[in-house]
Amino acid sequence: MSEPRIDKIVYFVRHGQSVDNVSPVFQSPDSPLNEKGKKQAEDIAERVSRLSFDALIASPFQRTKETAETIAKATGKEPEYSDLFVERTHPTSI
Repeated sequence: MSEPRIDKIVYFVRHGQSVDNVSPVFQSPDSPLNEKGKKQAEDIAERVSRLSFDALIASPFQRTKETAETIAKATGKEPEYSDLFVERTHPTSI
């Protein structure tokens, strides 16, 4: 007898706008959200709060931590941080 099929839904959310997003530089891991990015994080957190999900996983970069923490406040889910979600390739030019 075969195993029952278990469907999973994965939602991907990009972090809010960061200070480095609006500058012509490669984004540093420590680049925080700017004011627009904080508002974007609040907006997506409000939308995500209406979803049912089991885990909140984010990159350990500052901008993604801030976005995940905003979502966590709205959902009660504790963020988990994983290096699997960091950029692996750096651009050769900006």
